[in-house]
Amino acid sequence: AYLGPTGDAIVRLTLGVTLLFIGFMFIFGGSKTEYPKAKRIDRFTQWLGIRGSYWEESLKKVVNYRPTKGLPGFLLFLLVGFTGGFFGLGGGWAVVPVLNFVMAVPLKVSAACSGVLLAIGNAAAIWPYILFGALIPLFAAPWMLGQVVGGIIGATILARVKAAFVRYILIGILFLTSIKLNVRGIEGLFGIDLPIF
Repeated sequence: AYLGPTGDAIVRLTLGVTLLFIGFMFIFGGSKTEYPKAKRIDRFTQWLGIRGSYWEESLKKVVNYRPTKGLPGFLLFLLVGFTGGFFGLGGGWAVVPVLNFVMAVPLKVSAACSGVLLAIGNAAAIWPYILFGALIPLFAAPWMLGQVVGGIIGATILARVKAAFVRYILIGILFLTSIKLNVRGIEGLFGIDLPIF
């Protein structure tokens, strides 16, 4: 409402183009994005001592990883949080690329972390909506139940499938969301109706 129709359209177009760009990065990055290896661990991330390992069911082995670029990652997460809080958007589309492309975290770990980070971040971002009476419990309760059940099913499947499958699903979601955002942005900017979605 504050941005007006033109501002809203520009925001949608910007996000749509960003998602399209991220989708192409996952395509051209190929299998390197599934298990990235950091070429150099920066001092800040070394100081934090971030490292991890997990059992990769599809490979039947333990995958060890060491993230890098902790400070740029932190700053990008601030931007993701601001975007989510300001525009009411989920930041899953941004959390996975930040962890995977910037910090060299394996794709499945990035996807798993995305769910946890979004749950915590959205729980904090929801308070202004509650305080101003903008949250309707009648709609929120069934949505929350669906989210919990869907999240459990999704996490169970994520643990068992190959990382390549996760990448393909992510590319599809990014492209579909990008198309919708770009269509809505063009409609708002030029006052036309595109019969796509």
